[in-house]
Amino acid sequence: MALRQYDPTNPQDEILLLQWWSLLVETNELHTVFDARYERVSEFLLAFRQDVLLLETDERGIWGAFWFDRSPLAGAFFSLWLRKDHRQSKASLEAISLALGVGFHDLQFRAVLVVTSEPAIAALHQRYGFTRLGVVPGLYFGQPAIVSYMTDDMFDQIAGTPAQEATG
Repeated sequence: MALRQYDPTNPQDEILLLQWWSLLVETNELHTVFDARYERVSEFLLAFRQDVLLLETDERGIWGAFWFDRSPLAGAFFSLWLRKDHRQSKASLEAISLALGVGFHDLQFRAVLVVTSEPAIAALHQRYGFTRLGVVPGLYFGQPAIVSYMTDDMFDQIAGTPAQEATG
């Protein structure tokens, strides 16, 4: 696994994001992950200047993107996208765990929220260890959103790493 953080000052990383944006448009996935403002590539690139974006790549480009949208509180929204050939693979599960570990241990988030409109995805969140909070009408691009959370302690129990060992 070569999970690494996106560097907006690196032209090669920007090229990777442009390729990813093109793939999202080509496969009609852009609107399943992002709202309409990201149809403009400039908005897409700007979105990741403030958020923490972690990438997994191969010879075809980005196969996994994991990002934290920081909250003014002690947490963040966690989102991800996996290229079709990596969905539900062992490598993707490992990458998700690594990304969450970065969020909890390196970035020191106390809690992360995940949001989806799809009950099947919400079930995957729960199988991974997230706790469902409830449904918020209209939050997911006008659709009801299923919101779940995980705390750093919950993650450490799942990962088998006590917080003291992970941070010290």
